Amino acid sequence: MSDLYGTYLISLDKTGRIRLPKTVATAFGKSGALCYGDGIFLELYPEKEWKNLTAKFRKNDEPWDRKITLPLTHRTESRVDIQLDKKSRITIPESHREYAELKPGEDVVLTGALTHLRLWTPEQYEKFKRRRSLELLSLSYR
Repeated sequence: MSDLYGTYLISLDKTGRIRLPKTVATAFGKSGALCYGDGIFLELYPEKEWKNLTAKFRKNDEPWDRKITLPLTHRTESRVDIQLDKKSRITIPESHREYAELKPGEDVVLTGALTHLRLWTPEQYEKFKRRRSLELLSLSYR
């Protein structure tokens, strides 16, 4: 599987579907998992990467460590299987759209995170970029 990277402005159609750009769809594959992210965004994992993620949690020596179990539970409770159709589209369930504040007929920001993808509203993505810039700036002065 290829790495998933880049930032794209795509549309969420009236029926709650997004269409992955061709290069992203090719790297992603045909199926995977959609789940809540650790912020107001969604995460899309190719099936192989989802299995890699859960395998890391299974190897954990500290099964009651909240720093590990909370992110895992957050993702596994919200996980739904996804299939790309012939036009590289994915249907985002209403519950997931509500969680990430995605509205049919509006734009969505799709970002690559190497092993998975993230879906944001443009407003949430701008907030994230500002926070990230401040954090990067603070790290550069240490």
